[in-house]
Amino acid sequence: MSSHMPLRGRSEAVAEVVRLLGQARCRLVTLTGLPGVGKSRLARHVADLPDLDVGPVATVDARQVLEHGLLAPAVAAALEGMPGLVVVDDVHRTPDAAEALSALLGSRPDLRLLVTARAPLHVPGERVVRLQPFADADPQAPTAGLARHPAVQLFLDVAAATGTTARMDGPALSDIAAVCVRLGGLPLAIELAAARTAAFSPPTLRRLLERSSSREVLGCSSPDGGGDEPDLFGSIGWSLALLAAPERELLQELTVFGSAVGVEAVEAVSGLPDVVERLSTLVDVHLVDADHRSGASLFSLHPLVREHARHELGVHGQACLRDLDRRHHLWAQDVATRSLAAEAGGRPTTARRLVQPVEVDLVTALHDALRSADSAAASTLCLALAPLWLNRGTHAAHVALLQRTRDVADCRGAAPGIRSQLRAWHALHRAESARHAEEVDSVLPDLDAAVALARTASPEVLVGVLALAVRTSRTLHHRESIVPLCAEGLALARSLADTYNLTRFELWSGMLAHQEGRVDEALSWARAAHERALHLEDPALVVPTAGLLRTLPGSADTGLPLPTADELVTGARRSGDRHTQAWVQPVAAMDALRAGDLPAAAVHCGEAIAMARAAGVWGWCGAPLMCLAYVAQAHDDPVQAARFHGMTSVHLPVLRPSLPPWAGQRYDQALEAFRASGGDGELEAAYAAGAALGHATAAQEAITYTASMAPEVPTAPLEGTRHLTEREEQVLERLVAGESNKEISAALGITPKTVMHHTSSIYRKLDVRGRAQAVARQLRQTSRPAR
Repeated sequence: MSSHMPLRGRSEAVAEVVRLLGQARCRLVTLTGLPGVGKSRLARHVADLPDLDVGPVATVDARQVLEHGLLAPAVAAALEGMPGLVVVDDVHRTPDAAEALSALLGSRPDLRLLVTARAPLHVPGERVVRLQPFADADPQAPTAGLARHPAVQLFLDVAAATGTTARMDGPALSDIAAVCVRLGGLPLAIELAAARTAAFSPPTLRRLLERSSSREVLGCSSPDGGGDEPDLFGSIGWSLALLAAPERELLQELTVFGSAVGVEAVEAVSGLPDVVERLSTLVDVHLVDADHRSGASLFSLHPLVREHARHELGVHGQACLRDLDRRHHLWAQDVATRSLAAEAGGRPTTARRLVQPVEVDLVTALHDALRSADSAAASTLCLALAPLWLNRGTHAAHVALLQRTRDVADCRGAAPGIRSQLRAWHALHRAESARHAEEVDSVLPDLDAAVALARTASPEVLVGVLALAVRTSRTLHHRESIVPLCAEGLALARSLADTYNLTRFELWSGMLAHQEGRVDEALSWARAAHERALHLEDPALVVPTAGLLRTLPGSADTGLPLPTADELVTGARRSGDRHTQAWVQPVAAMDALRAGDLPAAAVHCGEAIAMARAAGVWGWCGAPLMCLAYVAQAHDDPVQAARFHGMTSVHLPVLRPSLPPWAGQRYDQALEAFRASGGDGELEAAYAAGAALGHATAAQEAITYTASMAPEVPTAPLEGTRHLTEREEQVLERLVAGESNKEISAALGITPKTVMHHTSSIYRKLDVRGRAQAVARQLRQTSRPAR
């Protein structure tokens, strides 16, 4: 990296190197990492620290002593016999590096070494610091957060030096984040991309990287033109060329995976012997990354290494690639089959956890199956992915994939059971992503056709399709045909002894009864469903059944232990089911509102809307916006309440069918009261202004308001405390988006336990009592630029 640029995102690594060099027994620290990760830059930065207490510091460039026997004299001469630190850069370029340095350390007890290398030297007493690429920046995150991400900051540093006239703020930050993700967070690759901004704007760079290879877009030269850095792709190719044949063979097999996978998946797809030993070697030289956060080790390739190795594999002939892809697709289908079995066995959370970590691979296999019109493979993959897409928040791309899979299944004459399930899932996703009541009602013909097809299949298929039909019905205006389907599903689930689907039908029977005002009947169904869910012990069932029960009058008399609304939100986060969280978070907000705790209600609404914005599922904003209208009214702010009513009106046609009668009536009364009390049309104007806002603008205004309503918490450190670290800021931003500790762990590349340590530190530094106040602080911070 260019020496004049600030060092970004490496404070923890710098602190670790300094700590190790400060230990009397530690005389050799080796910085390892992928080419372009910034090993040399970090070593130079440490050597230049004014308070580094190691004596004189000298540097040796191992690229200048490539012959055997030259390294030791160069290092010995660097300090001219004085005690101190020698930084040896690119030590792996010298053939006898390990032997030479080991001998020097033995003969010079006053010598300390900080070296950069492609892999550990395995010298006695060596301490290794593994330098990783930057964690992915989320392109959907608020721009205030993106501007603080180290990968984005590095891009901006280099772009500023080019004299570019392209915009580097606002929406451009999302494009920059996407470019950084596409380059795997590799600092030198990010610099090379940013150096192009005089000619190509961030949106253009993003499009170029999506359609072309990274080598074509980035070129190979150093971004400052000084030649201080080796050719990035040449260095990657050189590292690959040094591999022995067995490791090179496995690396090429790994190019087929788009996700981090375990040893079993590698063995299943490659079919190679000695996979464990080969993986160990590849991890040592940083060509494969080992992720141990979940307890089980998962392995992945950096995207630029994958691109280079995939290209080399293609040089051997397209037949090699086709055979590798075929084995990968068979593995992906096996994962999907096991997920469908778990779903059918009443373990939906297990099914989702099988699919979610390897979603990229399953989607790749699905696209290939659709291109080849492989109906059986495409159907299996799509049916396994559909529940995950729904729980995380469905998008137009998901609806399109379901439609394409349906078309292939119909064209190829797939079995009625498969076609009925695809049709039902397609209808449910269309209803969930609809923005108008007419769009929701338009799915009825598909639901009817799906049920009719399922009647010609097995009872097991029929009960599943009935469940999907009833689940879709919660957003339908006309439910006359759905109520008998729910009753049929109940009876069929009982006859099949299908506890999972029986629990779901009891839950939905309770919801339908509640929506129609039959509270006693709803209470009976909800209690039965919750009792069964407790025995099944799956969060995907426990949280919604408990949530329904808590919203019903008389639930306290059931004798069942019920979680608080806040505990429901926590349970939804832990399960990873964003769809359920989008429902229970407004429930928690209404609970706080009824208790008169306006700040807590505002925080719940703000977090729900931030989660909807992060997921890009604007339909989830309806209920929290409605709740915010009540919060503003209770806070004696009728104009802001009217604006929230206007924002809610955009979602109301789809939201209203899911509201119980009393909730709908209360909302209508509140809205009518506003309209009747508006002096000189002020409230009507505020309502119209709110209704005219786009989704993103409305969400930002809502988040700004919730920040202003939230309890005051310090926005600067109190005396005796420290500022949040970069990592703590990243954790805090993801807390605001409603992510669980496990999701934060996966996104940031740290263990769940480390996430817990960071959250505790955040609460202590900000002098807050928990997540709600910490979220309030961050909402307040991120809302400021929009004011």
